[in-house]
Amino acid sequence: MRVLITGASGFVAPYVSRELRSAGHATVLSDRNGLGDDFVPADLTDRSAVRALVEQAQPDAIIHLGGWSHVGRSWDEPGTVFRVNVEGSINLYREFDAQRGHAGRFLYVSSASVYGDVAPQLLPLGETSPTAPDSPYACSRLAAEQVLTSLARKNGPELIIARPFNHIGRGQHPSFACPSFARRVVGVKRGTAPAVRHGNLAARRDFLHVRDVARAYRLLLDHADRGDLYVIGSGISISLEEVLLRLFALAGIAPRHEVEPDLFRPIDCEELRADPRRVMDATGWRPEVSLDEALAEILAEAEELLSLESPEPR
Repeated sequence: MRVLITGASGFVAPYVSRELRSAGHATVLSDRNGLGDDFVPADLTDRSAVRALVEQAQPDAIIHLGGWSHVGRSWDEPGTVFRVNVEGSINLYREFDAQRGHAGRFLYVSSASVYGDVAPQLLPLGETSPTAPDSPYACSRLAAEQVLTSLARKNGPELIIARPFNHIGRGQHPSFACPSFARRVVGVKRGTAPAVRHGNLAARRDFLHVRDVARAYRLLLDHADRGDLYVIGSGISISLEEVLLRLFALAGIAPRHEVEPDLFRPIDCEELRADPRRVMDATGWRPEVSLDEALAEILAEAEELLSLESPEPR
């Protein structure tokens, strides 16, 4: 297939593109700013620009990764979040429908944030678990799912929805927990900080390496049934404290960390854990990269970046 991937300058898109190409598919990358040499620029909120994008790309399928992804900032600009995540998704689907109709395949990448603050008795979270989005970002993701589902019922391109849980790996923005921890651990190792200062580490999350997530998307594009929803996760949750301790162990230094009162906040959700049986049954997908392998990659990247920023004295 010829696959259009939106959100090309983001963390996940390069992994998805490599995964698709390794399986024999061709890819076209698009991003709002067109920052890469091979990117086709398009603002998804501009329907004429989306029409031009789809006409230029001529895709058989779309993996829609583009959109607003910063949960915290979504409270400041909820209108923009909905225009980008909902209206942008509608524009892309409708223009793809106009070109390919029922023959196309459209994979919409949503988010596990649509579940909101989950009670422990509801875990693990699957496709039929109740949703209760608790941020403008999460609301926009669920709204896009619902609108796209209604459009797909009108005999449009085959719609598949993925709800990924936390995924990590090289290239993730340092504002996220794992790369942020890794940079701080490297600081302790290099002697530029006495300890890692942190807030609440009690939250438990379901982590996957981004390569495993990209492979799940490719398998869904190849094998998923029309109109299906799939949760993408490991089925295992781990606390942020354990993540930090593993990073210390991988760095080869004794744990040195302490609570920073100004950073300590009550956690929004104590635990998120997926039930990935449907995607496993439908595609044969299984996670292949261990958490320690993923954290080792993130730690190595943090060491490389910090060395470039502030080389160690010889």
